[in-house]
Amino acid sequence: MADVKVSLRYANSFLQSSLEKKNLSESIADINFIISVLNSHAQLRRLLESPIVKSIVKITIIGEIFKNKVSKDSFDFIEFIVNKNRVSLLFSILTKFIELCDEYNGIVSVNIKSATELSPEQKVLIEKKVHLLTNKTVRANYSTDSTIIGGFVARIKDTIYDASLKHQLDLMRKEFLRYGSSLN
Repeated sequence: MADVKVSLRYANSFLQSSLEKKNLSESIADINFIISVLNSHAQLRRLLESPIVKSIVKITIIGEIFKNKVSKDSFDFIEFIVNKNRVSLLFSILTKFIELCDEYNGIVSVNIKSATELSPEQKVLIEKKVHLLTNKTVRANYSTDSTIIGGFVARIKDTIYDASLKHQLDLMRKEFLRYGSSLN
């Protein structure tokens, strides 16, 4: 819980700084780039999170990778996190920053799983429903999962909307069991 609060505090600080300097779009692009690099290079992420590797080595590595690819403000923020010995929370801080920016910009991310690939019309319909539900611009991420049999499952933050056939069958099974056991 303390790590979440620390991540939120650092992310909020960088958001406020980006707003004051009027470079929020640039900061969002930089942080998304850094997140994608950390996601695609697990060894780099482990190295940065390792307590054995000294901060100066981490800053050197980060400088080699990001210094000429992100803005000075974004690089300084990452360097600040390392210098404050919070690099173990780097990924958490960066993702929290993106979440705060989405909230600030009125964007909601929704992960949608379906049994098969959805048609463009189905995607538009689901996104409209989510927009009506949240009153925010929708950023949808689609994936397929054959275990849900049919329908879809939408996840918005911690809320899950389960319109899958598997879920409906589970509900029916529970209902049958409830009434079936009372008949005996």
